[in-house]
Amino acid sequence: MRRRTLLVHQGITQVEFDPATGKELTKQKRLWSGTGGMFPEAPHLYRIGDYWYLMIAEGGTERGHSVSIARGPRPDGPFTGAPHNPLVTARGTDRPVQNSGHGDLVQLGDGSWGMVLLGTRPRSMTRAFAPIGRETFFTPVTWVDGWPHVEPVRLAERRPAEDLAITFPSEAPSSLH
Repeated sequence: MRRRTLLVHQGITQVEFDPATGKELTKQKRLWSGTGGMFPEAPHLYRIGDYWYLMIAEGGTERGHSVSIARGPRPDGPFTGAPHNPLVTARGTDRPVQNSGHGDLVQLGDGSWGMVLLGTRPRSMTRAFAPIGRETFFTPVTWVDGWPHVEPVRLAERRPAEDLAITFPSEAPSSLH
């Protein structure tokens, strides 16, 4: 008789390895499991100022998708989650951009900060159909008390369509003959 085992998600784990051989040099260490959302994944580790920031996606890639962050004194922690997690999510909202997650912090040339992240623009009554699929968006980030605060993703206002007329010559240029 085959025994069923439950998969237990370990959250974000870390291990040192030899890049030449692929051999593990340390035992696997649990770093952070996020805020309790499903599927904590896609860790990004940043050194900003005096802290190491561990940013993850969680909640799956659908309606619960989000970005959460923790910080610690070293790249191996210990990590403490931001008091205002998740940093960004659209769950429970009617925002035009949904399923926002899988973010990356970026510092712009002028010193300001932003986040590049994935999201969808669903259409239809089920809010599950997104004809373009997952898209890349950008949203501003501010820092308060050593924590990033992310603006919800907003779409730019639509501009009216412009007429465009292109006239092609009736003959191909002689260099193409």
